[in-house]
Amino acid sequence: MNRSMIRPTDIYRPTRSKSVSSKGIRDIPAGQVSSKEERDVDPRRNIIKAALIIVASFLLMVVLRFTLKDLIEGTAQDIAELLSYPGMFLVTMAMDTLIDPFTPDIVLFLALSGDFEPLLSVLFISLGSIIGGHIGYQIGRSLGHTRFVRRVIGGYMVRGRLLFSKYGLFAVILAAFTPIPFSTVCWIAGIFEMDRRLFFIGTLWRVPRFLLWFLVLGLGYKGLGI
Repeated sequence: MNRSMIRPTDIYRPTRSKSVSSKGIRDIPAGQVSSKEERDVDPRRNIIKAALIIVASFLLMVVLRFTLKDLIEGTAQDIAELLSYPGMFLVTMAMDTLIDPFTPDIVLFLALSGDFEPLLSVLFISLGSIIGGHIGYQIGRSLGHTRFVRRVIGGYMVRGRLLFSKYGLFAVILAAFTPIPFSTVCWIAGIFEMDRRLFFIGTLWRVPRFLLWFLVLGLGYKGLGI
């Protein structure tokens, strides 16, 4: 079969089988995988990419601190105070429920600008992300057979199949920490009917992830006065 002609339905077809692999997911059908797709889900590559993004984000925050801080802070504080903690929770939940290009790190930055309590901010943002991930999981599990979900997932289905067949639980942990799209992985975990308990354990890694990012952005933007 021509690689360009592969559809999501060639990679995943719903099954009534109850067989669960040692990685906590239903047996995943084999599919053709390109070398680029293998590189896209390679753990070392994504961890390095995450480290580079962290360094770049820190440097960006330092630049903003000494150049545009006064210009940014007024608007950011107004938005942050309007959101407050419940707003941070709801916005983050929406971001990690839907498959979209936005990241909850935007909410972290608003929390920094609004002088909110760091640990409470991380707690509300983490809870929003975890619950959003579980909603996405349920969407994938309940509606994974529909044309709509297959269209939304699109080309990520091949990468998701490879990610979960190789790494299982670690696939969710990897998405929690690295540039691999977390919400997309949550949907795919539901489609492949990953064990709920393992999935829950994987999503808990969003907490240290947001704590790390809060510290990095805070140190860059506010220095040791975070």
